[in-house]
Amino acid sequence: MWDESGYIYGGKELASGNFENIGRSPLAASFYALTYIPVQGSPDWFVYSCTLGRLALFGLLWLGSYLVAKRLAEYSSPLIIIGFLLISPVLTSIITIGSRALFAAISSFALWQFISFYREKAIKHLCLASFFVGLAILARIGEGTFLFLFLVGFSILLGINARHTTVYLLSSILPFAVIFGAYLLLNFLGTGKFEIAKPGFLYTAFEQGQGVAYQDNYPGRDFMVEGMFDARRLFGTREQHNNSVIAAVRQNPLAYFERIPRLAKMARWNAVDMYGGSLGIVFFLLAVRGAIELIQKKQIILLGIFLGWSSYLILYILIVFQPEHLLSSFLVVFSLASIGLTSVVAAFDKKWERAIWTMALLGLIAYGMARAQPPHFLFGALILLLGLWVVWINMRNSPNREAGAAVSVVLIFCLMLIINGRVFSPRIPHRPEIMSSEESAVLFMRKHLQPKTEVAGYGARDLMAADMTCVTMVRSNIPDMVSDQDLREWMTKNKVKAIYLDGNLKSAQPETWTLVERSIGKSLEVAFTSDDGNIRLLTFTRDPKLNS
Repeated sequence: MWDESGYIYGGKELASGNFENIGRSPLAASFYALTYIPVQGSPDWFVYSCTLGRLALFGLLWLGSYLVAKRLAEYSSPLIIIGFLLISPVLTSIITIGSRALFAAISSFALWQFISFYREKAIKHLCLASFFVGLAILARIGEGTFLFLFLVGFSILLGINARHTTVYLLSSILPFAVIFGAYLLLNFLGTGKFEIAKPGFLYTAFEQGQGVAYQDNYPGRDFMVEGMFDARRLFGTREQHNNSVIAAVRQNPLAYFERIPRLAKMARWNAVDMYGGSLGIVFFLLAVRGAIELIQKKQIILLGIFLGWSSYLILYILIVFQPEHLLSSFLVVFSLASIGLTSVVAAFDKKWERAIWTMALLGLIAYGMARAQPPHFLFGALILLLGLWVVWINMRNSPNREAGAAVSVVLIFCLMLIINGRVFSPRIPHRPEIMSSEESAVLFMRKHLQPKTEVAGYGARDLMAADMTCVTMVRSNIPDMVSDQDLREWMTKNKVKAIYLDGNLKSAQPETWTLVERSIGKSLEVAFTSDDGNIRLLTFTRDPKLNS
């Protein structure tokens, strides 16, 4: 929620000529600037800009997936990947984070062109792949860097085999350099700085990784925030290390290496959940089968392209991740899974295929029972096992092999729908007639506070929607405050004119909530209360900026 809000607000600021607030994703800011322009005159610009962005991202992801699927038509039907997109929750989840969805879409175009280059050896495809990777790094710096290094490295490898190393190397670098250099120049002209990322962003992510790895230690709290305090105790502060993650790891390598297995284990199960729980297990099993199929067909380089294209996933184990991050490489998973599904249906008459799948799924069921996994875990494996045998029996008894294969694929998709347990509602969601408490608060701030007024709060979304300047009250970014005087001094130092008090602050930092509550009637007065009482706007007593 916070990330998407920042990107939408950055787009508004960029469209208004302010280059300072484009955040850590210049491409996302540019994208949302385009969605802001047609709705800039509306009081609900934030909602409309978000909606337009999600629709556009949804279309880009569909297009990129289809283009890659077309290049793999030799191994599986493009409709299989389209089917995966339809029955999985991937797209509806990933479009909620603008920069990540944009990166996934742009990297899918780059993958389409790089596979085309591998198949046809036409330099134009390699140049276009480099061009798209240049855009991808402007969407996600860390992941984009991995993609660029892989593109250059693999181009050199292919160049050595084709004896065109220099041409391939230059073709993989120059378009990227033009895009990246153009951004740096424009950013310098707009801000006077040559930078693509805000200093300290990587170090913040590193600190948050401690909370993700040990989130069970912080029940009922914001584990990312609480983990930052433990990280500072174990590794030192950003000021001590000048924002260097490497220096922090050197201070306490044992603590760092202890958290990596925990992050890896969490990433494994989070990935399964994000791809649909039991359905996710099916996708990953089919992806493994697809990788084996490519090895059997001696398509090692194509498999290497797929694996290399998702190499940035290692960042999430080394630094930090959120569950949605693991969806960035969904196209690699679905591409391999589509090949795996095709091979499962085609190998109906091979005893070893049936034996391996039967033993693997029975083993998965036994593991789930032994580890007391949720019922849907066992249900998914059991349904898949029974379904595969139905498919193989259907193929064996079908007089027409092609018709039998088509029916079998349809059967498997039906099984995946059953495993996913999705219910499609015939009713189209609509905007509620009653205004929400958040909307009421946003409208109040727009009416009674000047634009860019400094307002403190735990989350930034509603403040950005009201065109306020958000001053974070996240515990890792504020000093220890125990009295009304401490709070007043902090607000004065940061020029805070009001505090946005909502349920996020109460649940994540009850001690800060209690301090603010005690200050009502002293340093603060209530200027706004939502109808349900969940949101209040508090201002300094006799605040001249409030004209209520």
